[in-house]
Amino acid sequence: MDLGLKGRIAIVAAASTGLGRAVAEELAKEGCELAICSSNPAKIEKAANEISKLTGREVFWRAVDVSKPADVTAFVEATDKKFGRIDICVTNGGGPPPKKFLDVTTKDWQDAVESTLMSAVTFAREVLPRMQRNKWGRLITITSTSVKQPIDGLILSNSIRAGVTGMAKTLAGEFGQFGITVNNVCPGFTATARLEELFEKRAKDAGVSVEQIEKQSAAQIPIGRIARPDEFAEGLLRGVIEELPGIDERIARNAAHWRLERMPVVDRNILRLAVYEMSDLKTPAAVAIDEALDLARQFSGDESVAFINGVLDAVSRER
Repeated sequence: MDLGLKGRIAIVAAASTGLGRAVAEELAKEGCELAICSSNPAKIEKAANEISKLTGREVFWRAVDVSKPADVTAFVEATDKKFGRIDICVTNGGGPPPKKFLDVTTKDWQDAVESTLMSAVTFAREVLPRMQRNKWGRLITITSTSVKQPIDGLILSNSIRAGVTGMAKTLAGEFGQFGITVNNVCPGFTATARLEELFEKRAKDAGVSVEQIEKQSAAQIPIGRIARPDEFAEGLLRGVIEELPGIDERIARNAAHWRLERMPVVDRNILRLAVYEMSDLKTPAAVAIDEALDLARQFSGDESVAFINGVLDAVSRER
């Protein structure tokens, strides 16, 4: 991919393994200068060296406990001092442990709030003013599909990640006028250590093998398998961070009062795909619009379907 990100400065939290590591690697492949952190010094140093060797990009790293605001602030300040600005920030974390409600202590709740919600709040508080000064920025919070459909056994994650999503949606409206987009990305089952932990807990509770839990979970996924972290990372870059000047300009011209960065991510990407098909692939407008409306019916509401239909009809008439 070439997403026009060369030279951008990107922070990725919890980047030593899993989704964070995959996102950091993809950003480096796209030419970003990286600042990555995790709580384990040896693991984050190893990840930084491997990403740098693979991509040829400079990777700045620090061991950071994201549940401690002072640590996050110091990390962001050090990144800004080293690179001179911050363009992209991806907040992330392994998430609270799986537990049933009556097994959760008050301290468990407090720890989960600090590590999951307040870590994202602190990153946002530190990076948004810097992005605001530069009139450009991308803040992405990685959470879980549990913010839309709670997952059994994850009372802490279900409750607190929803707060992160609410914050991201609110910030998107507040900072869009400064060229900053704020999005929440919600992965489903993806092959990470976190998922292994969840499957092991489910298998133990159900008295079955981990393999049986894996098969049951994969059967719920349309493609019939667990996703890979690199697939998630590529989708995040394409859907949230990239800029598509020609296509985005056509959408903006025909979207009336709607600013592109304020559209829901799903609607924006459905429009991008349809306009790309009409513009670059020479797909007949009627076909591209029908396909887009089918996607909108699956993933958006009736209001979005009507909006997307109106924008694409206008785009087709200016061809």
